[in-house]
Amino acid sequence: MSDSTVIILEIVKGSAQILAVAYLFTLIFRVNIANQKRRDFFHGVTYGLLASLAMVSAFVAQEGIIFDACTVIIGIGSAISGPIAAVTTVGIAIPTRVAIGGPGLNVGIINILIPAIAGSIFWALVITKRILPRRINVWVLGVIIHTLALISFFLLPFQAKDTLSLIAVPFLIVFPLLGLGAYQMLISERERLETVNENIRLTKSRDTALKDLTESLKNTIEAIALTVEKRDPYTSGHQKNVAVLARKIGMEMGLPEHQLLGIWLGAVIHDIGKIYMPAEILNRPGKLTDEEFGLIKLHPKIGAEIVEHIEFPWPIKEIISQHHERLNRSGYPNALKDEEIVLEAKIVAVADVVEAITSHRPYRPALDVEVAIEELSSGRGIIYDERAVDTCLKIIENDTLENILLQDGL
Repeated sequence: MSDSTVIILEIVKGSAQILAVAYLFTLIFRVNIANQKRRDFFHGVTYGLLASLAMVSAFVAQEGIIFDACTVIIGIGSAISGPIAAVTTVGIAIPTRVAIGGPGLNVGIINILIPAIAGSIFWALVITKRILPRRINVWVLGVIIHTLALISFFLLPFQAKDTLSLIAVPFLIVFPLLGLGAYQMLISERERLETVNENIRLTKSRDTALKDLTESLKNTIEAIALTVEKRDPYTSGHQKNVAVLARKIGMEMGLPEHQLLGIWLGAVIHDIGKIYMPAEILNRPGKLTDEEFGLIKLHPKIGAEIVEHIEFPWPIKEIISQHHERLNRSGYPNALKDEEIVLEAKIVAVADVVEAITSHRPYRPALDVEVAIEELSSGRGIIYDERAVDTCLKIIENDTLENILLQDGL
């Protein structure tokens, strides 16, 4: 096999090495190290190891004179990661070249320093925006590095110059182009990862803001609920208790967290319409007249009107307006039937019945939970949603109602 054929094959092998190294570069960029200096040092260690690998597996032109791709690896690595990475790379690559030894040692060390220095200068020019990392500029960087490397070859022993004459042209043409390809791969990967990290940061920021906003909304709605209960001390805590039980029912039904939050918020103010009811009617210990009860039955409608112009991401208005609706149209205020009532309102309706029956009212003392169980069982699938009833009964069977209501709803 002729010398020129050998050189061509080594160029192909070197090219394959560089492409493989470029791919490995993209992998190390995925290692997330928050501290910039530590990240650059890590990159430098990786570049140094890869350059050393290229040297120990290089084409031996003559005894102690090697032909390798470390100029591309070191140059592009330094141009991408900067001087900290460049110094680290040099600190690993030079001892490797010293260990290889031979008459080409001095030139080999020079060819480690040249791409490290040139790459670092290129990095600084890009960082200070004196040049742009355009393809033509990266290609020129490669040409400069390999031109200086070829000039340094004249320091080699005279007998090596015949071999170098075969290397010169492909070395000066192929390696700068391969360096350009490697640089583009790295830049694309870094930009992709920066975009991913920025999206993660923005997502976390949005999640934090949403959490804060949700907490503020929760506190605001609880304050509104407290305002209603101040006018009706006999039902103090009723809305909060309904919210706790309703959310528990929804949770056991396997509803998603977002929907559970909507159930809780809607239940906490489901009786907000009572704020318009006269206090003497709300607190009367005796039986109400038909007219007075007719007025009370308007509180779901009034409550829905109060929140009508607030844009909630949950069916809060429907929970308020429908929590007294029943599957067979026997409810109020709109006599809706099964499919016309939202699931959240059906769940709140069941929780509302249980809490109302087992709580003290001005016109009667609190009743046993068995009364609530009998009410739900008799109305299951007729006036109350079957699934909500079955889930509620299961919850009550597994724990006391007092313990359930002591739990925080959120």
